[in-house]
Amino acid sequence: MDDALRAQFQEVAEEVDGLMDEVEQAFDEHSTFAFGLATRVKVEEATKRYRELCATLTDEKDRFEVDRRIGRKVIDLQKLATRLPTPAQGKPAVARASNEFFETREGKSSRKPVVPGLAVGQASQRGTERPKYKVSGDIDSWCGPCADIKTHTIIAMVGDEPAQVVCQVCGSRHRYRTESSRKKAENGAAATSSSGGKGQGFAPQPGDKKMEERNAFITELRNAPNVKTFSPKDRYRVGEIIEHPELGRGKIENTLPRSLLVRFPSGLRPVKLS
Repeated sequence: MDDALRAQFQEVAEEVDGLMDEVEQAFDEHSTFAFGLATRVKVEEATKRYRELCATLTDEKDRFEVDRRIGRKVIDLQKLATRLPTPAQGKPAVARASNEFFETREGKSSRKPVVPGLAVGQASQRGTERPKYKVSGDIDSWCGPCADIKTHTIIAMVGDEPAQVVCQVCGSRHRYRTESSRKKAENGAAATSSSGGKGQGFAPQPGDKKMEERNAFITELRNAPNVKTFSPKDRYRVGEIIEHPELGRGKIENTLPRSLLVRFPSGLRPVKLS
């Protein structure tokens, strides 16, 4: 590896170290959505630049050295930034040209007005059309961490329906839903019991499995024999159970140079180390 290429890899390593701190700042409760989105874009650009530089390496020994010194940092940075909002993808939607240039007189005649694009006698569906959504648009969705309907930003769609959204209050990313999974399951169970349960089965809801996994995780934390009181000056290992003074009890899922990724009952959170 020549000196010029080595210097470029060093620049990427320093940029990754700086982005580690920016990502942790983006998770702060006072951080804005725009800052988190800009930080995610920087992480993706740094990752792309690192991969392009790796593609120029021909010596297997150089590849191993770069992966050991920088590649692991890049992977940790990507894992830490997975909960940040992602930029909109795809081509922007183009509005269709409107051909509604005919005017109709005041409805004094018994003859129905002619609407362009509709056959004679066909009723117009205007007013009954569902609102059209787009990526980066706003929508009201149920938020599990907030336990309420909150305004979200659409980040992914399936057809004309929102699929993935990001809460503008807590920053959590989840699938779009209009009510909680527990309430939906209770409504389904009530409908099944009211029908007498004959000839019909109650299909388990997707949220039931997640709720069971969450309850099992809470039970694991509650019954953990060895719980370590969190101190930012101590050293920790993956799998240890800690007691945080603000976030409560959680399980360490990953260790980073200056922080920990800990799963609490409320979700995966970064915890800073001194």
